[in-house]
Amino acid sequence: MITPTRLSYAVLALTIVLVGVLNLGVPLLVVLFSYFALGQLYYLTKTKWLALILFAVGVAGVAAAAAYFTRAAILALPDVADTSIPPAKRLGSEARDRITIHRL
Repeated sequence: MITPTRLSYAVLALTIVLVGVLNLGVPLLVVLFSYFALGQLYYLTKTKWLALILFAVGVAGVAAAAAYFTRAAILALPDVADTSIPPAKRLGSEARDRITIHRL
């Protein structure tokens, strides 16, 4: 094997080991998917800059959607807590009362 090939295999092996040791599987999948998406966009557009711009627009769209849904979840959390905590608290106290009665 020539030296660049050996070096690329060593870098790949080191990357796989670091992914396993540092629990970085999800970021590795994101990088691999991004590389795949860029390759497909380049194949479709035949222009590097257009593929890069389309990829950036796609990433910005996904980030905006994530921010929107995160904000919606944060705003809905107080209402969810108001409707779910009292019944759960009541159910827990009823279960505790039943256990206390059975012990007597």
